[in-house]
Amino acid sequence: MKEGTQKVGGKSNARTQLVVRVARPETAAEALAVCDGSEPAFAALFNRGLDIWRQDRIGRPMFEAGATAEEIEKAMREAVPGTTKGRGRPKKPTVIELPKTRDGKLSKELVESILAKHGIVTTEAQ
Repeated sequence: MKEGTQKVGGKSNARTQLVVRVARPETAAEALAVCDGSEPAFAALFNRGLDIWRQDRIGRPMFEAGATAEEIEKAMREAVPGTTKGRGRPKKPTVIELPKTRDGKLSKELVESILAKHGIVTTEAQ
């Protein structure tokens, strides 16, 4: 069994979060031992983790992308942890407003400075 850490406390609380050491089981047998051999407790904890995984990796991204209930249900039923790759959330594009110039052209230096203000690094193609 591995030893790991876990944060305790809320971010909105005035008290600083604590970090405590906890046991991190690496096998089903070790996880069952953490539950003192209680299979119902083991199954309840597993189901909670499975629900969170399905929601975060499949359900919510598909919902936000506009999938139907039937499509989401099918994907969640067929998902296999460790095998099924989760759905990525669509990345919102970075929109950069370019200034108007008299001649309608932008110099390389101007474009680089505009992009740099938005945290985008440019490099020369080789």
